[in-house]
Amino acid sequence: SAIAHDLALSGLSKITSIAQALDGYRHDSEELLANVLVKLDLRESTLLLVDALDECDEETAEKIISLLSVLPESAPRLRILVTSRPESHIVDAFRREDKSKFIEHNVNNSAQADSLEIEEYLCAELSRLYGDIEWRERKDFQTLLELCGNLFIHATTTFRYIANLDGDGETNIARVLKLHATARAGKPEERLERFYTAILDEFLGGDSITDAEEVLQTRRVLGMLSELRDTLPVRALVKLLGVDETSLRDRLKGLSCAISIPGPETPDTPVRFFHRSFSDFLKERQ
Repeated sequence: SAIAHDLALSGLSKITSIAQALDGYRHDSEELLANVLVKLDLRESTLLLVDALDECDEETAEKIISLLSVLPESAPRLRILVTSRPESHIVDAFRREDKSKFIEHNVNNSAQADSLEIEEYLCAELSRLYGDIEWRERKDFQTLLELCGNLFIHATTTFRYIANLDGDGETNIARVLKLHATARAGKPEERLERFYTAILDEFLGGDSITDAEEVLQTRRVLGMLSELRDTLPVRALVKLLGVDETSLRDRLKGLSCAISIPGPETPDTPVRFFHRSFSDFLKERQ
């Protein structure tokens, strides 16, 4: 329904006729989308972007792939771009469809380009935080780049960790490099997982949690978040877990480099992971 909604918005001038056409098709995704496309009557090339398909559960992802495979038949001018990590169930679902309809592009083969993009990102964000410094000339910055490799999520998690620290840029980079000490070997995905391990171990063993009971409750909160199919706002988690809201926010604050925790002013915004890799990591740790 979200795909149909976005397609409908692309033809605002026809929104009334689209709404009428959709009446009665709310429980049939394929028929719903087909009717949207008929009413849109695409005369120009249109790109539909489906981003981060791997963040859907397996059943939903497979349904979306099956649905997307038949869309071009209803709209020859429609082109679809799907981005996803190469999860086995997603790869298998694509293989079950007509291969002539899809072109696979493995962006992991573009490591050099990714590294340049990560370098630009870290330079820009560190300059915004600490001022314009010749970051590329610094040895600690180059070490940071090597650790992040070609995984943008590693770079963004690293920067958010740095941004949450008190102190100057040099001190904070030194601290994150120390945390990375166990994550310097292996494949990029393995380095990211070891970085997550270091962050979590520091959090659970640090000053933010003072006793075994708090550690147990925090593990319960993280376990709940990783297992939930749909993310929930803080106030819903408070009721579900039977904990105090201030206490819950304090517990999660130390993991704000990996978890987005909305402020009290947006009570209906869900708590979510910045990237599914952290949720997968927590599930493997349980």
